[in-house]
Order: sequence, then structure tokens, then C-alpha cells
Amino acid sequence: MVHRRATHSLSALAVCAALAACSGVPEEHALAAGDPLTESAVAASALSAAADHKSRLTHWSPGNYILLNSGAPSTAEVSERKGLLADAATMAPFVGLQIEYDWWLFEGAQGDYSAGFAAIDADLAAVANAGKKLVIFFQYKNFSGPNAVPTYLQESGPWCVSQAKGGSVCGQYQMSNGEIAMLWQGSSTGGTADRLHAWVQAVGAHVAEGAYASSVAGVVFPESACSQGNISFADVDYTQTSYLDGLEADVTAGGAAFPGTPIFQYINFLPGPDSQESYLADYAAWAQTHPFAGAGCPDLAPGGSAAGCGFDPPGYSVLLDASVQGTIPFNVAVEAADYGSCRTPSLKDTYDLGVLPASQGGMGAQYIAWVDHPHEGTGDVFDLPEVVTYLENAGSFPNTAKPTW
Repeated sequence: MVHRRATHSLSALAVCAALAACSGVPEEHALAAGDPLTESAVAASALSAAADHKSRLTHWSPGNYILLNSGAPSTAEVSERKGLLADAATMAPFVGLQIEYDWWLFEGAQGDYSAGFAAIDADLAAVANAGKKLVIFFQYKNFSGPNAVPTYLQESGPWCVSQAKGGSVCGQYQMSNGEIAMLWQGSSTGGTADRLHAWVQAVGAHVAEGAYASSVAGVVFPESACSQGNISFADVDYTQTSYLDGLEADVTAGGAAFPGTPIFQYINFLPGPDSQESYLADYAAWAQTHPFAGAGCPDLAPGGSAAGCGFDPPGYSVLLDASVQGTIPFNVAVEAADYGSCRTPSLKDTYDLGVLPASQGGMGAQYIAWVDHPHEGTGDVFDLPEVVTYLENAGSFPNTAKPTW
């Protein structure tokens, strides 16, 4: 069954063309002002931009990172970052930090990124002074609070979807387990997608103008999971195709805003009536033709042995596929739950799943982000200090070759 478009959606390609001027793409690779925005013209421009990007993948620093998901800009993130970078022994086996930047904290009034810029400037200066790298995690979800997007996006505007029974859903969608920016809404109309891409573009331009642009080692977008809440998917114009188009448009925007940098989209689930594995495989096939696009997962977990502890999200079918590994970059994360006995039998099993090739049952990932989980709790198999010791004894990180695309 054909479940999505045979050719790439115009929305993602239009993002690439619109941001070309900010990406360092030569002028001849961009559409001239006034050119008709035909799909063939945009596609040609995007392919030229992609080829140029591949030739200068300069922000490539594979290895292990520590993940900070306390949310920036916030005092909690600053405290966590300062504590880690001051501990040379803990940081020794890590290339740097992967820090989550929450959209709803980063942007105040529309286009006001001052709070976020101050936070990312401080983080970049700190990691650079410590001789480390930074992976920027653009977070547009919230699993523990009411906000995933800035306040203005929750008010009336082109980012709203009208409801048949009256009222509107604006900017974000309430899933069964949290909130997500409606990234499938408002492309080329000033809506949610356009505002998300404006944020990414603004951060990329700001970082490029600063003193520490070379300290950026990657960009991450959050997991593809999106559970249906009390308001149906249909009522907010969500479909599997529109959502996947939105994810690809985000990665395209990231590639344009951060030239020479791998852009990772975490994939685990993509809900809807049709095969999630097929849609996620479509993403991988698209990424293989866009030399900046990568994949990964939010939970590196081989699965525990106890009853009910199996863990096998649909996205693993892509990450464990030998025909995908090495063609696009992978960044996989080990979250707090993944330290537990229901997710893994041992630290070795977790690490092997991350770094070993498909022929040995692994994902062959080039980046692994271990969440800062410093104290082993009830049910935990390991903690961050044990990860530090394990990595120090594991030898050189095995997956350092650039992807082939």
C-alpha cells in the first residue's frame, strides 16, 4: 500500500530554499528572487545545497557525550553544566555535552530570543574553555509541564487550528503524556512550523556570529513519538504524512541554519493507522539523499529480561538496518529509565547495542549521549560514575568515520 507521497513534499524543500542565504550555500545554489516556487526548481536547489553541505561536514566530533535535559535556559541547567565541566575526571571520556534548549523558555515575545541566546552563549563558552564540544538539542516537547511552545503561540494567530465544536488549538497539542509543538501546522503561512524554523534559523545565525561556532558538534530534534490526546489527531490536522513532512522540514531547516553540522532526528514511534516502521523507513530513505540529515533514538535500551520489560520501538528497525548504518549519522541517547533493569541487563549490553554494527546486533552509532544520572537508584543497573569507568576501559570510540550519504 502506498501510504505517503512518492516525491518529497514542497514544504521541506521550501524551507531549504528559504534559508539558503543563511546556510553559506553559494548564491548559484539558491533560487533567485521572484523565481516561481516550482517543486522541480526547489528540488534542484535543495540537492545542490545538500551536495555542498556534504563536502564540508566540518562539525564532526563523534563519541560519547553527557546529556543535560534539565532544560535551558534555566538555573538548573547552569548548575548542572558547571558541576560537570568542573569535574575533569568525570568529563575525561566524553567529547562534550548535549544540552536541551526548551523552546518555551528560549523565546519570549515573538522573535525575542535574548534569554536563550544568553544561555547558549554561556554554554558554548564553558564547553570551549573546557576543551569540549556542544550538541544543541532543540526541544519542542514537554512531558512534565503545561508548555511546549512560547506563550504567544498559545494565543490567537496563524498557528491555531479551529475546532468543529468551537474554539481553537493554538501552537501546541496536548498528547496523552505531555505537550508537543504542532510542527505539522502552519508551513508557509506564518504558523507553528514557520515559527519553529525561525527559531532554528535565529540560533544558527547567532552561533555563527559568535566566537565559539566551531564548538558545535551537532543538532538534535526530539523523538518522533506523538500520542493522541483527548482531542483527536484529525481535529488538529495531524496525519502520519503531514507529521513526517514536518519532521523532515525541521531537519532541512537545521541543515540550512548549521552548515557543515550533522542534524539528528530522534525516531522511535510515528503513530497512525499505517505501519510506523514504513514511515520511519521513509524518513531514513529521505535522509540518505540529504547530506546533513541523521537519525537516532531517545532510548538506547536492549530490554530487560523480566516479564513486561521488553523494549523494541518501531524506530529500532531503521537503526539496526545494515543498509542504513554508515550512510547517515546516528546519535542515540541513554535516558534515566534506560539505566534501569527493565531496560537493560548490563552496561555492556547497552553500550554494545549503541556501537556494534548490525551484523553483531548493534546500531553502529557515531554519537552516544548519556543522561547525567549520577546516583544509582532502586532498580538501576548502573549510574553515570560507572559509565565513566566503563568508557575509560573500553578504549577508542569505534565509529568515527563520516557517513557516506
